[in-house]
Amino acid sequence: MERHEDGWRPRFDRDAMIAALAETVRCSSLPAWRRVGCPTLAVFARSGLVPAPAVDAMLAQRPATLAVSVPGTGHDAHMERPEVLHDLLEEFLAGLGGLSPQR
Repeated sequence: MERHEDGWRPRFDRDAMIAALAETVRCSSLPAWRRVGCPTLAVFARSGLVPAPAVDAMLAQRPATLAVSVPGTGHDAHMERPEVLHDLLEEFLAGLGGLSPQR
């Protein structure tokens, strides 16, 4: 991460990023997604890169998934609304075992 006047932004190597993105286009993650057997919280940015039909298809594969869309966010929901993500994760994890995470 790099600090800028308007906040933090990720620092990345252009070639590494292109290679990683190219791989996601070539391979579907749905077979792996269907095999996930644990409780899952899927957090989506309101204006993210994943189109709504793709999200719907993903969630149809695992209907027990808890899916949340974070208002006021783009691709980097974790950086744009970290307090919302923290609260979502804390609530989800607390619900799994009845234990509240330590701060």
